[in-house]
Amino acid sequence: MNQEELKEVLHYNPTTGVFTWKVDQGNIHTGDVAGGRYKAKDKICIRIFINNKAYLAHRLAWLYATGDYPAQIGHCNNDGTDNSLFNLRVTNNKLNVRNKSLDYRNNTGINGVIYRCWLNNYQCFITDIDGNVLKKICYTLFDAACWRISKENSFGYYSRY
Repeated sequence: MNQEELKEVLHYNPTTGVFTWKVDQGNIHTGDVAGGRYKAKDKICIRIFINNKAYLAHRLAWLYATGDYPAQIGHCNNDGTDNSLFNLRVTNNKLNVRNKSLDYRNNTGINGVIYRCWLNNYQCFITDIDGNVLKKICYTLFDAACWRISKENSFGYYSRY
C-alpha cells in the first residue's frame, strides 16, 4: 500500500483522526467511517481492512499525511483510538515503552515514583538512554515528582499531556 493507493479509497481527517471511505464496497458506502476497534497486545486501536488486508489506522494516518510508512508509530496520549495527526509520532520500541500507562500497583499517580510506607519515603526510578536504571530516595512527593520530571526531560521522554 502506498500513499496514492490509500488516498484513492480513504479520506483522512488529520484533526479528528477518522478515516472515511471514498468508494462503495459491498455493505460499505462512500462516507462511512472506516475501521473498527481491535485489541493489539494490551492496547485497543483501530484496524481497517483494505482489499482483505488488515492495516492499523495510526500507520495509515502517517502514510496518508507524510507518504512514509515507518516501522513503528506511537500515540503521544497513549490512546490507541486517537489517530489525530497531532497525537502520532515516529518512534521505536525503546522510546515507546517510556510512554506507558501507570502500573496498577503505582500508589502516587506518577510513573517511576512509589511511596514506601514502611520507610516513610518515596523511591524514584527511571531508565536512562543507555538502559541503566537510576534511583533516588526522596522524603516528599513534591521532591520525588520534580526529580522524575527533570530526568524525563533530560532523557528525552515524551510528554503525554
